[in-house]
Amino acid sequence: MKEKSRPFSFSNEQILFLSVIAVLLVVILLLGITVVRNQFPYKPAATRDERYNAQQVHKIEKVYNYILEHYVYDVDAQELLHAAIKGMTNYLDDVYTDYVIDSEATHLQDMIQGEFIGIGLMVQAIEESSDPLRYRFIVTYVYSGSAAEEAGIAVGDRIIAINGESLSSGATEEDVLTKLRGKSGSKVDLVLLRKEEKINLKVRRDKISLPTVQYGMLQPGLGYIRISQFTPQTVQTLEDVLESLQNQGVSQLILDLRDNPGGELESVVMATDLFLSKGLIVETKSRSSLQNKIYRANAAVSIDENIPIAVLINEQTASAAEVMAATLQDLNRATVYGKRSFGKSSVQVVLPLGNRPLEFLKMTVAHYFTASGKNISVEGITPDYEISSPYRLTQSEWSRFQSLRKESAYQQLLQQSLSLSEEELHDALVVFADDWDIPYDFLQMHIAQYVRYYEFDSMKINIHTDYILSKTIEALSGAQYS
Repeated sequence: MKEKSRPFSFSNEQILFLSVIAVLLVVILLLGITVVRNQFPYKPAATRDERYNAQQVHKIEKVYNYILEHYVYDVDAQELLHAAIKGMTNYLDDVYTDYVIDSEATHLQDMIQGEFIGIGLMVQAIEESSDPLRYRFIVTYVYSGSAAEEAGIAVGDRIIAINGESLSSGATEEDVLTKLRGKSGSKVDLVLLRKEEKINLKVRRDKISLPTVQYGMLQPGLGYIRISQFTPQTVQTLEDVLESLQNQGVSQLILDLRDNPGGELESVVMATDLFLSKGLIVETKSRSSLQNKIYRANAAVSIDENIPIAVLINEQTASAAEVMAATLQDLNRATVYGKRSFGKSSVQVVLPLGNRPLEFLKMTVAHYFTASGKNISVEGITPDYEISSPYRLTQSEWSRFQSLRKESAYQQLLQQSLSLSEEELHDALVVFADDWDIPYDFLQMHIAQYVRYYEFDSMKINIHTDYILSKTIEALSGAQYS
């Protein structure tokens, strides 16, 4: 008779050994093995230094288990591990290296991918004067074509409940955004407050793509492109835009990179390559040979190289956006206008650590150098023509403006600015300027900036309210720059 098989089992010593090995593998990854294309290269600890490091990592596992077993109070095992990882990233003393989890990780993933699952709106938490722990959650932007727009949600609406759960004291902006997201096709129940009216809605979640490229013809022959961020979708969109502008007879081009925080290095390299037929785009350097790379332009271009390009930058132009601006400047493909850029040349790798909860290690692995060999972190990009904005606020005016921006009435004016006549917009701005004691010209500039960034329409742009843009157009027209 065949002997009945016994369940597969381990001794206590075997279980301890396997747990040590598992923890060692996880922590070694966290200590710096670079992920290339989300792969996790494995290399046995063969050298003396590697064997020593493996022995040191064992101390982490030993302390971790000892705390869980013997500390005087109960300890959450997951939170203890998170604290250990956070401690390692804090030790590096690098503002661009961090361990992110839950809502922070979700936000990072959205920014990298350029899309998310939600209903298509932006929310701002406004502190209640009567209770500093309680906020009013106001809709500040509704994406065009989104489920939120189709459901009739409007800027200025207040969200008071999600899926039957009231937004009570202690709820944060991140809490609200997390509740609004979920699986594509699922529905979320909302209770909104519009003036004194309560509105109940059921909205279906869907994929929302963040627009990163806007364009139009400002004048006959003068094309305008604004890139707000570099994501995987940016390159194809930009290529399509360049083709469209050339079909419209573009003879000069303004490329607006103001307030662009950067994005994917690979995306900006491919986007910059659309303007070039040769030359070094960027080089990355690191102590890790895996991160030492040289990116060069391919021969094919997506825009006639005889078309002059003006690049606009400011103090918030950073990272990948600086790569594009510096490369086009160094290779004499564009003239740069505006203010000195932010100055960030570090390259980060995002290492996935888990899905439940979602968590990433974001770590600096290299620095990039421009075609001329310059490290932008030292001094940023110096424009060929520096243009200072004439709209300056005092500290008290700036403080009042920050408060005004949170007011639902002002948010509604921003959203409605495209549909208002010049006279109606002027009258509304005069009221806000007088009530809040903020210069009218500054508010007019802010409205123009909002239109350019969120509701771009080339036919609605008032060139005269955008000082840097207007001065650039003067230069392109042959007027003497001053």
